[in-house]
Amino acid sequence: MLVFCLIALLLTVTAGFWQLRRAEEKRELLAVFAARAQQKPVMLAEVDPDADNRYLRVSVSGRPDRQHQFLLDNRMRDGRAGYEVLTPVQFSDGVWVLVNRGWLPRGPSRTSLPELPLLPEQVHWVGFLHSSASQALVLGPEEPIAGWPQIVQQPDLELLERRLDREFFPYRVRLENSPGFDTGWITVNLSPAQHQGYAVQWFGLSLTLMVLGLFSNSNLIELWRARRRRHGE
Repeated sequence: MLVFCLIALLLTVTAGFWQLRRAEEKRELLAVFAARAQQKPVMLAEVDPDADNRYLRVSVSGRPDRQHQFLLDNRMRDGRAGYEVLTPVQFSDGVWVLVNRGWLPRGPSRTSLPELPLLPEQVHWVGFLHSSASQALVLGPEEPIAGWPQIVQQPDLELLERRLDREFFPYRVRLENSPGFDTGWITVNLSPAQHQGYAVQWFGLSLTLMVLGLFSNSNLIELWRARRRRHGE
């Protein structure tokens, strides 16, 4: 029992502090997003691709590839399944960037793809740069399907570069506004307060394990019972 309590205590305390670190990371991300959301957009062609550009507001002007678009699968909004539409756009110096135009609801079946709003030959959009911290779980390699648009499970730039035989800017652009699409982006999946709540739960469990270990590895229970017997007599 003592060994079990010590191991479990170590795990729960570690999990609690990990949740606190995640809460601090989320606070920093939200602070960066709030600060950069107030800035004027800069031309994407002027952005250093090697810098920390998370949530940087940018202006995208270029030629969209209207024939080759991707549907990012399994995106939920208000309990509804749908797709996020990824459109390649080539800006002035020939560089391609992947633009997330927003969310569309899925049709009555997976074989019924949503109708994509038409695009002009030239676009002038404002959005912010985004890069996923982690990739979604995919069961096995994704194989390209015939025809367009193509459904993908995650915005893997290397995979999409191979499919189109072109190189993309390392960040994607999420549009601030896109007619016909839902652009209510979620900055973080879990808020700092939620992480703190989980930390409290883990530390509470740690306290319970400490009490359990103390009583199971001492004679406190026997002393308490003996005292009650004396008072009962």
